[in-house]
Amino acid sequence: MSRQQKRDARERELLDAARGVIADEGILEFRMAELARRAGCSVGTLYTHFESKEDVILAVAVESVTCLETLAERVAALPLRTPARLLGIVAADFLRRQARPEMAELEQLVLNASIWRRASRSRVAELRSRIEGVSNGVRNLMRDAEAAGEFATAPAPGWVDLIDYGLWGLVAGLNDLGGVREHVARSLDHSLQPGSPLVRNSVVLINSVPWRDPLQDPDVLEVLQSVVALVECRS
Repeated sequence: MSRQQKRDARERELLDAARGVIADEGILEFRMAELARRAGCSVGTLYTHFESKEDVILAVAVESVTCLETLAERVAALPLRTPARLLGIVAADFLRRQARPEMAELEQLVLNASIWRRASRSRVAELRSRIEGVSNGVRNLMRDAEAAGEFATAPAPGWVDLIDYGLWGLVAGLNDLGGVREHVARSLDHSLQPGSPLVRNSVVLINSVPWRDPLQDPDVLEVLQSVVALVECRS
């Protein structure tokens, strides 16, 4: 094993330990000293891999977003119509966040500009690249649908941005509300059922463009069942 390979392997071990600290202590209580203790190394060793605590946090977030990118690619490969696959990506993201709520919280935190300002440029660039990878996958899916003639009429200008940002905002926003529903949103149905706010609003948004064959209620149930099976199989 080369020196670089050993370094990369050690960094993966450090990130595994970092995920454990975050899961047990919470992201706001994350400390480099505790990470060093769990990883069996000195704090100084940590700083030979990461320039700051924020770099560790961004590196963990990169792995989490990469998981979403992989899931989105698998959903995009399902034998479903494009509107159904878009809903499937929303469902997969929801299930991923539900399974690892501490990682969902982390992903929200790293979008804060104060984190980016304290992190190194290389770590910021890596995270931005992964986020763009997810977004580009969704956008390519929609552009392919347009090229394949899946629309009854030409969509309005800016429709790709509308769907891409809108679906992401729904998942992230409802996930945040779900996390505090006991305090400020007690009546919120934070589930993946066909009638839940996430699913209903996602369907409305997806169907806001003129698909020849828009999503119908039977499609929604089929999509949710397919994605749950896919995510469970991956687990």
